[in-house]
Amino acid sequence: MFSALTLFRIKSHIKNGVFGIISAWKEGLEKIDNLEAMNDLIERIKSLATGYIPIIGLWEGEKIRAIFIYNITKDDLQDLAKEFGQEVFIHGNQGHCILYDTDGNAISDGHNFKVLELDGEVMNYREHKNKRLLLSDMKKAIRTIEYRLNNEHLSNIKRRHLEKTLEG
Repeated sequence: MFSALTLFRIKSHIKNGVFGIISAWKEGLEKIDNLEAMNDLIERIKSLATGYIPIIGLWEGEKIRAIFIYNITKDDLQDLAKEFGQEVFIHGNQGHCILYDTDGNAISDGHNFKVLELDGEVMNYREHKNKRLLLSDMKKAIRTIEYRLNNEHLSNIKRRHLEKTLEG
């Protein structure tokens, strides 16, 4: 149900709003490197204070992993395409979309790109990466507390506080 509503939202935005489609995926790279690049692209998109949805689309018969971006300017898309080493991007406004190169030149009508589905793998990678980072931070904090308990001269109050922290 969620993905159907999200796809409906994308199609509605294509028809009535300003949007962009871009990827950081590169043929020839390892999958994990591509997932990391897509994650980095999403972080940059978030810094532009706009919405995004990872998608799988179809372009000239080939499946493409990309990011659908709400309310983004052509100039911002062009900058992202250059930053992430892409040759092209799509920018659209109220149902009319155009494929551009990184110099901003219109190449063709972008209507040949079809949104097929949400890219759950990119979304899951982001979610699990964030959990791994959180776990890594927690392990580091535990090691720091254990080090302090074993190697520093602490007051009884501070020692009890750190011990309680380790207990959870």
